[in-house]
Amino acid sequence: MLSMDSDDAVQARGAVPAESASAEQLLYVDGILRITCAVMAGPSVVRLVGEVDATNSNALRRTLVQARQIDHYLVVDAGRIAFIDVSGVRELSAFVQESQTRVQNVPSQMRRLLHMLRLAL
Repeated sequence: MLSMDSDDAVQARGAVPAESASAEQLLYVDGILRITCAVMAGPSVVRLVGEVDATNSNALRRTLVQARQIDHYLVVDAGRIAFIDVSGVRELSAFVQESQTRVQNVPSQMRRLLHMLRLAL
């Protein structure tokens, strides 16, 4: 796996305390989505950056399942998702319901879609 520096913009918003941040592992990347994981002393943080749609929503789910092999307890940081469609919301919601995962920094567009679909995170 590739290693990259922590996302300073996310840390500046307070999502991850700077003193507990570690190098992020690149878990998945395509033309519109990047998924990284920062292994922490507590739950590890999986960051989603970009767009999730029908072309990569299955990859999102597979990558999150893979991330559970790194750490059973995960926090998914959705604050950098610019767009997510119904397929992505369904995959993320299903993963959260079956695992010990919580989602933070949920964008308003995603919250509206979750509400319309009567899904929970």
